[in-house]
Amino acid sequence: RNTIALDFLWKNDSVQIFWTDVIDDKIFRGTLIGDSLSNVEAVVQSGLSTAEGLAVDWIGMNLYWIDSNLDQIEVAKTNGSYRRTLVAGDMVNPRAIALDPMEGLLFWTDWEEGAPRIERCSMAGEARVTIKMVGPEGGWPNGITLDYVLKRVYWIDARSDSIHTTDYDGNDHHLVI
Repeated sequence: RNTIALDFLWKNDSVQIFWTDVIDDKIFRGTLIGDSLSNVEAVVQSGLSTAEGLAVDWIGMNLYWIDSNLDQIEVAKTNGSYRRTLVAGDMVNPRAIALDPMEGLLFWTDWEEGAPRIERCSMAGEARVTIKMVGPEGGWPNGITLDYVLKRVYWIDARSDSIHTTDYDGNDHHLVI
């Protein structure tokens, strides 16, 4: 009813779509067949407050999400089992999440007033680092995506209506538009 984030998983010649619902406070998945979904089920049914960011690890078959009210990143298998909190604390307004499973990296945005930023850690939740403070060129880093070939992070800033990019370490910043 109120979907905020989605991702997909190509698995065994089928496509699974995952999405968050912030009214029901659940994460769902369904199998895409033609133009419709079948086998829709809630894979995370409890303990969610506002799951805003969502990303699927197609290598490890894990599902990662940001809960912006609980200020944490969680992970579970794509069927919802083995759920655990991966990163918690020192987040104020986390929003979007992106994964590079080939490099084992997780990136996310945080709108914290006075310290908006892009952060990175391993997909195991280790080696957390801020790669880019989003200073005068923005303030609400929102959607995020990765270029796996060039190893670049792209994000949209909702305050400045702009798109930015840096390398995976936060260097070589460019305003795209």
